[in-house]
Amino acid sequence: MGKLNLTRRAFAKLSAATVVAGALAAAPHVALAEDAEAPSRGGEIKRVRTCCRGCGKMECGVWVTVENGRAVKVEGDQSSFQSSGNCCGKSQSSIQAAYHPSRIYHPLKRTNPKGEEPGWQRISWDEAMDTIGTKFQELIDQYGGECIFNMCGTSRQWVYGPYAFYKWLFQTPNAHVASEICKGPRRLMGWISSVDGAPWMALRDGPRVYVQWGTAPENSNYDDSCRNLVDRMTAAETHICVDPRLSGSGKEADYWLNLEPGTDGALALAWQHIMIEKDLVDWEFVKRWTDASLLVVEDMEPTGGRYLDLTSPIQVPPLQDFIGTKLKTRLLKECDLVEGGSPHKFYAWNQKANDGKGGLVYWDADVTQWEGCNHVAPTRDQMEVVYEGTSQEGYLPPISYWELEEAGIDFDLFGEHEVTLADGTKHIARPVWSYLANSVKDCTPQWASEITGLDPQLIEESCVVWLTRPEGQNYGNGGIHLNLAPDQIGNCTQTVRAVINLMYTSGNFDGPAGNRGLSRTPVDEQSTAAPGTNMPEEVKYTLKGMGALTGEIMCPPFYLSDVDVDPMNIPDKREVHGKMIGAGKFPMLPYYGEWADATLIWEACLGNGEYRLRGGINESGSFMNMSNATLAWEALQQLDFWVDINMFHHPGTEMADIILPCQHWTELNCIRVSQGASGGIGLTQRAIEPPADTKFDYDINRLIFEALEKKGNPNGTWTNIKGDAPGAYLHDDRLEDWFQAHNEVSGFSDKYPGCKWEHWEDFRDDFQENGWINAKEIEPNRWGTYRRFETGWMRMGKDACTAAPWSTDPATGEPVNNFGCPTPNGLVQFWSMAFETLCLDMANEYEPGKFDVIKEMMPNYEPPASSAQGGQIDLEEYPIILTTGRRIPVYFHSEHRQLPWCR
Repeated sequence: MGKLNLTRRAFAKLSAATVVAGALAAAPHVALAEDAEAPSRGGEIKRVRTCCRGCGKMECGVWVTVENGRAVKVEGDQSSFQSSGNCCGKSQSSIQAAYHPSRIYHPLKRTNPKGEEPGWQRISWDEAMDTIGTKFQELIDQYGGECIFNMCGTSRQWVYGPYAFYKWLFQTPNAHVASEICKGPRRLMGWISSVDGAPWMALRDGPRVYVQWGTAPENSNYDDSCRNLVDRMTAAETHICVDPRLSGSGKEADYWLNLEPGTDGALALAWQHIMIEKDLVDWEFVKRWTDASLLVVEDMEPTGGRYLDLTSPIQVPPLQDFIGTKLKTRLLKECDLVEGGSPHKFYAWNQKANDGKGGLVYWDADVTQWEGCNHVAPTRDQMEVVYEGTSQEGYLPPISYWELEEAGIDFDLFGEHEVTLADGTKHIARPVWSYLANSVKDCTPQWASEITGLDPQLIEESCVVWLTRPEGQNYGNGGIHLNLAPDQIGNCTQTVRAVINLMYTSGNFDGPAGNRGLSRTPVDEQSTAAPGTNMPEEVKYTLKGMGALTGEIMCPPFYLSDVDVDPMNIPDKREVHGKMIGAGKFPMLPYYGEWADATLIWEACLGNGEYRLRGGINESGSFMNMSNATLAWEALQQLDFWVDINMFHHPGTEMADIILPCQHWTELNCIRVSQGASGGIGLTQRAIEPPADTKFDYDINRLIFEALEKKGNPNGTWTNIKGDAPGAYLHDDRLEDWFQAHNEVSGFSDKYPGCKWEHWEDFRDDFQENGWINAKEIEPNRWGTYRRFETGWMRMGKDACTAAPWSTDPATGEPVNNFGCPTPNGLVQFWSMAFETLCLDMANEYEPGKFDVIKEMMPNYEPPASSAQGGQIDLEEYPIILTTGRRIPVYFHSEHRQLPWCR
């Protein structure tokens, strides 16, 4: 017998797996919810390849085994590279939800007053829709559409109604959505500094040093989780875990940074200090593609104009002075130095100018070039191939720092320089980097130790290990897997900014195993489901304004028929959503446009807001997921009309006037792509037939639009993609419509490169036969290439498949002068212009003197109110700090608790 080689770590994992397997094997068969009515064995058996939505986070490929039309088994699909063929307990158990006796099978209406037993009565879909159309339209006519708000949690499969479509329908900016406390702060801070979803990490690549920041992602997580995480975690040379609690994955870490709850920001600032102090900054990237060198004039009145960014309704560079986002900044621009100068030329100090005396040099955001440079996208033969021969194979361009050297540019990142503005006044200008460096100069490991409770040596050693690359490696050791926890602590935006800055300064932005943003794919579930020619409110305003400017009808005339739009002052997205509850207190929220503050929503329901909220609709959300649940319960009772779309009764349905039954993920067809940076393309394929009186969320959305259109609301229009026929068809028909429109072979509308399937059935059959599709292979430019700021394929909109480079060659579609990022000036922004304008200057207008702008422009640490340092807690009465939100492996938030296998 050969030598038994079993390490301590391997033995512990094997033991845990054996215990779980034994527990499942011993589970009594009668405990299975569906077993009592199971069909007899021996009939037709089929396996359907599909995508699990048992947790709403990962896109895990699975096989569903169906016997005599009934799902009996869920198991992992090994073609699902983005989830490593994983199939967790939630996934295997979720079929019990499809057959659960407590499932809602028919539309229901309330017959008793709120606050009492509802007295649910079964009704038809026709009655439900007529009631919904009548009640919502009455509210709109009497109080305006903004009196209605939408609610949503983490999606079952498809819940774009509350996040987007219902806003278009009701003309409301108000939404209570889970992203306010779950991925929203992380996503938004990436949005305003580089790209949408900047923190999402390409964990599948396999980092050399894995930094796990918060949560227990081995159980559930937004981008990468479960086996995918465990495989990469164990393969990493070093695993660093930042978590107050010892999680399942954390116990395997080489470095466990068990900091005091809520002190993440202090640790991140200390890491930034160490990086600068030990000269471990990726200087080539920082100098070439960030705003580190741009000059700030502190005492200058902020100036600016309109800038294209991810929030701009339409991104067309020649039109940005009409349709861009309105921003003002203290960054030095040509318009500050010369009367009539451009607000899009930003200045830095070149130490080599004027024979070494120094002088100004500009970055031209209109052409995304430094003065004197003529950057050209590198060709394939100039790129390194990384992860060759694996599913993660991709192209890595070099950082084009040499172009600055050839142009004779050497930025001063620390000095002070006198500049004369157009009005003749003299001012001192300092580079952005000096503000960042100064903000962390006192954030030593010892300083952080006193706040976090960590050993200062542990803080320093773990940071240095992460940053130190092997000789010859020209990219970072891996990004930071920033998980949920920092979204839910006080001062979360500054904490997230501090961690994101570490990603940028370490050279891990859009690099191998780095932080890449959202996967780019030629198909996705959002685009295939958009309601035809309908569109977001801000797009309607922009098109109407551009129509007035050009004399052409760009916006269908039935939209905004009673609104005049000044073509010389077209409102930007923040202005369009200016009626959002709390827009004055939180100016960033109408700019982003996804959620209103949850507490202010409940206050407005009780009549304590700018106006009263009187109705709403919920699709998979819960009033208990944030803010004060008691306040929310009282607020829901005050609404005139409330609709809930759900599979099961829950506390929120008790306040509903109408309940609509939706379908389970095993019962529907829908395209599914990786939400994070894994690049998986597949679909949720119908495995079993749904109960007859239930509907897919998409079709419920369409019926609600139709219900309001019947009551005279033009926003209820839901057409086919051509816009020449009503869109009153099922989602499967819509999928066919979309593929005929957008395939790259014969599409009658915008053809999406990489979308090779001319029909929905083609895509479905390809997926069933060949498995999950790798975006790196069919999107070599938009996703298969790293460092896309070098190639022009990063500066584009947010959506997975519809986003295209902002500036292109009309003949080829290739990017032209489109380098950098989709930020207002095209550079990665430490000095975020949106943060400056909205979070600080506008917030100070609402509450004068609230913020020290210069201090807050760089991330800083403030202790949470509930922490030991917060000053608001009697530590003798409350000596223990409770940290909540732990992931329970068998549950997904409030879901699955009624399933026998999960209990």
